Amino acid sequence: MLPMFVRSRPSRTRWTISLSWARSDTRTKSIVRPLEILIALLECHGELVSKQDLMARVWPNVFVEAANLTVHMSALRRALRDGQGGNRFIVNIPGRGYCFVASVAMSAHEN
Repeated sequence: MLPMFVRSRPSRTRWTISLSWARSDTRTKSIVRPLEILIALLECHGELVSKQDLMARVWPNVFVEAANLTVHMSALRRALRDGQGGNRFIVNIPGRGYCFVASVAMSAHEN
């Protein structure tokens, strides 16, 4: 099972990221890479993650151009609405990498 989409929504001053799971199809292929980037950034919350480390994690054992990371990072930022309404989640340190800067709270939630 793969994540079908990432949906973010404001809840006053908090944001919730919800994942919905479904079988692999053409829609899932476009979200897998941005989701992997998000997970890598959240695991290192508040720390700089180099572009090389992100590319190695998201595209293991595959040579990709840095532009691939840029395209998928842009899709992730769009999904999170990063920069809209004064909300900032991901900061780019030019030439070095990215950092997830929004506050993060972990919670267990069952439906």
